Amino acid sequence: VWVGGWGSRIQWGVVEHGRLEGTRELRLLLSSDKGNIIEGMSQEVTLLAKSPVLVEFFFTGFPKELQSGTLELGY
Repeated sequence: VWVGGWGSRIQWGVVEHGRLEGTRELRLLLSSDKGNIIEGMSQEVTLLAKSPVLVEFFFTGFPKELQSGTLELGY
C-alpha cells in the first residue's frame, strides 16, 4: 500500500491458474467491519497462462480503512 495526498494505491499480485486467460475487469470492493460498502475500484488486466501480473488499484481512503475493513476481489 502506498499513501499519497489524494488517497492510497494497492498492488495485488494475481497468477492465472485456470482458464481465465485474456483481458478481464477485476473489481476490488472495500467494506466496513459492519458490512457497509466504503468504495469500489476496478481495473482492466490481461491474464496470461501461469504468468504473474501486478494489478494496481487506487482508492480515496487511507490504510486505516483497509485495516479495519474487508477487501473482496472479483472479476
